[in-house]
Amino acid sequence: MAAAPAAYAQDASTGAVTEDAESMESLLARLSTAEDPEAATIASDIRARWADSGSATLDLLMRRAQAALDAGENDLAVWHLSTVIDYDPDFMLAYTRRAQAFLRSGQAGQAAADLGYVLQHMPENFDALRLLGLTFDIIGDTEAARVALRRALDVYPAMTNAREALERLEPTLDGTAI
Repeated sequence: MAAAPAAYAQDASTGAVTEDAESMESLLARLSTAEDPEAATIASDIRARWADSGSATLDLLMRRAQAALDAGENDLAVWHLSTVIDYDPDFMLAYTRRAQAFLRSGQAGQAAADLGYVLQHMPENFDALRLLGLTFDIIGDTEAARVALRRALDVYPAMTNAREALERLEPTLDGTAI
């Protein structure tokens, strides 16, 4: 996988542009202990780095894929995202978004395959972990869903939608009917 591009900031006192030296590892470490709203800001910074393809063409295809997802055109989203993956097989966000499109179109197996690929390369990808939890829930593997969601919360403890999904699953884990 290609290294994430450096972020840049402007020094207020000199006006000089300097490289932001905070590494992805540092951001993830901060995320693991932060509470909202700081956690949401850190997660947004991480997602922005994950979304930086470094290519105007791939960025255009990703915008078209997101527009298709937003419009419920899952097959078109899969097509755009597959094109991105063909051009850059190391761009993990394309796999995560394609998994989302697969899930929306009822193809949980395809979604799980894409998410598994992402997690092989980025085991700390909290969005992929959350989606994997939802995928396991859809196919009826509550225990695997719980494990994936707990792992997402290990990385990003303030992730509200993962916590809510886990709380929804908890009554089924102790044998209590919902």
